[in-house]
Amino acid sequence: TEEAGVYAVQRLDRDGYGFEGGLRYDRRTVTATPFSGGGEVEREYDNWSASGAVFLRPINGLFLGLGVTRNERAPSETELFADGVHIATGVFEVGDIALDSESVTTIEATLHYDAGAFRGDLHVYGSRFDGFIDLRDTGATFEVNEDGEIEQFPIFAYEQTDADFRGFEAEVAYDIWAEGSRIVTLEGAIDYVDAD
Repeated sequence: TEEAGVYAVQRLDRDGYGFEGGLRYDRRTVTATPFSGGGEVEREYDNWSASGAVFLRPINGLFLGLGVTRNERAPSETELFADGVHIATGVFEVGDIALDSESVTTIEATLHYDAGAFRGDLHVYGSRFDGFIDLRDTGATFEVNEDGEIEQFPIFAYEQTDADFRGFEAEVAYDIWAEGSRIVTLEGAIDYVDAD
């Protein structure tokens, strides 16, 4: 695998508001010789990603942000070339050399509040994928004969589809006791995602 990329990130930060943005280009070349034969295979991907955000600080301790990103990701080596049993999951994984880069557009709203002993963060987002790479059960099985014992593994294959993700992440922290540099903090976090 060979990867190269260039990127730029800029931020304008004023007293009560600001803007930030980024742009990235990367090229990824993946070369492999599959077990199934047929000689060396090479895939090359050119990906562009961009982001933009605006943020406000209406009062001391309160941060509000809204951002939009569009990212492209090349398939991993496993997604392209898998052809065997995955030891950890116990399934036979099959890659797809024809996979394209997946792209996703995300809108995310952020709220951060800091009132000294109490702090909280909330992120709400929605993402729309074009060409989401997913590992799916094919319903077929792969049989292995080990010393007269037949073991079956479900076959999962990588494929691309469109997908929508919606969700949120929330964290809160409260310092219940503090003395000098020693602090006892009660923390909690929750996240939720709904995907089609």
